[in-house]
Amino acid sequence: MPADTPPLRLFQSEFLERLTHTPVTVVPMFWVPVAIAWAAYGAWVWPAQCPWYLFPLCVLLGATLIWTLVEYFFHRLVFHAKPRWRWQEEILFLIHGIHHVQPHAKTRLVMPLSLSMPLGWLMLTIATAFFGWLGQPHLTSPTFAGFVLGYVAYDVLHYVLHHSALRNPWLKSLRRHHMEHHFKNPDGQFGVTNELWDHAFGTAGSP
Repeated sequence: MPADTPPLRLFQSEFLERLTHTPVTVVPMFWVPVAIAWAAYGAWVWPAQCPWYLFPLCVLLGATLIWTLVEYFFHRLVFHAKPRWRWQEEILFLIHGIHHVQPHAKTRLVMPLSLSMPLGWLMLTIATAFFGWLGQPHLTSPTFAGFVLGYVAYDVLHYVLHHSALRNPWLKSLRRHHMEHHFKNPDGQFGVTNELWDHAFGTAGSP
């Protein structure tokens, strides 16, 4: 569909319909303070005997390795799951299929808070359990703060790839990669912020 096609209406209820639209500015406005708060809390409770250099390393780990793996596998295994029942098909269409029908709809390019908030809570719960199991609970906060920043970068970059004039060669390569996912290879090229995991897991498409 043309980029200026009005977004398809998904619900008769005006309240539910509004929940499906999210301006890109909402993502950093909501989630960057969350990341700052968790980083500040992590610094406050950081054990004196623990080396400080681990703190920024945990933030970097959360924003890069952990986020990009979650981005790749969530896009591949959840957003592009093969539904067995009608209700699964409808849910997948609401959370991602509509983006493939109208890939340039500006208010449906980023994840609504109604979905990102519970997913954020789930990831925090997993991180808390994991680092608690390791006996290093103080690593949870900086890692989660980095993970949130990775998510913000992902959603903002996703918007940029669809709607900004790009001159940077790296960004142009990412745009080509992502547009091929939309229009040529919907069963591959799942990375948005990077192409690494597509190459690592054999979903990079034709060379």
